[in-house]
Amino acid sequence: MKIRLFRATVESVLLYGSETWTISQAMAKRINGSYSRMLRMALNIRWPNVISNADLFGSIPMPTVMIAKRRMRLVYDLIRSYRYCKGIAEAGPSGSVLLGV
Repeated sequence: MKIRLFRATVESVLLYGSETWTISQAMAKRINGSYSRMLRMALNIRWPNVISNADLFGSIPMPTVMIAKRRMRLVYDLIRSYRYCKGIAEAGPSGSVLLGV
């Protein structure tokens, strides 16, 4: 339940607009580190309790992987909207929309 709440609130705020970011390796490391630190706080995992990041994340993908998926979704949406707009511009005389591929 804590993980679901964390993903719904903190993750959405942290990754807002991330599909347009230019991410270097240093920035990716900082994003992953801050995300794991916040996840540890949400799950009440303190310093003496050592847990690996693989165990911490479990089935949750790393933030950089989520950013890559968001970027691919943005590219897909842009291509789809371009094809739709191009189809409207090439509409036939009867007003029907011909989607060009």
